[in-house]
Amino acid sequence: ASNYRLAGSDTANGSNGVITRAALTLAAVGSSKTYDGTTGSAALPSATGLQGTDAVAGLVQTFDNRNVGSGKTLTVQSGYVVNDGNGGNNYTITTLGHSGGAITPAALILAAASVSKTYDAGLSADASPLVTGLHGADAVTGLTQKFLDRHAGSDKSLQINGGYLVNDGNGGNNYLVSIDNSATGTITPA
Repeated sequence: ASNYRLAGSDTANGSNGVITRAALTLAAVGSSKTYDGTTGSAALPSATGLQGTDAVAGLVQTFDNRNVGSGKTLTVQSGYVVNDGNGGNNYTITTLGHSGGAITPAALILAAASVSKTYDAGLSADASPLVTGLHGADAVTGLTQKFLDRHAGSDKSLQINGGYLVNDGNGGNNYLVSIDNSATGTITPA
């Protein structure tokens, strides 16, 4: 190279170049789950367009609401971090939703509870039925039970009364309710 002398200001001083941002798409994916009282999705969004060893941490997607249904919209939540050594500024980020989500009803069991009482000529069975399977702040109100006959005896059949309400913000439709009337009670003579 000693046979040449470099000339020109661009070569001597260097020239400015531009690196434009790459496109990065974060897309929610189809997901289904059994109702759990939350909007969370176990599936993770996909990331398309990452370069080299760059990565995205903290990707999360959620359902549009917590209630049972199909064709539910899933969206990518903010809070993710693009690890590209430049604070994520090497990418133009686009987030895409997905409308193929589904939440199916959860099992809810209402079970009569064993109880004893003294004969009073009535069917009342003053014990709180057992509730298994509720999620979050959901509740069952107006839940009562009764004896199937009023006469004194042991191993008397009990039954959950109708008229209860499943308070889940969705008219009870987030649950498949099953009734367990297998408990027995005792009515002792007055």
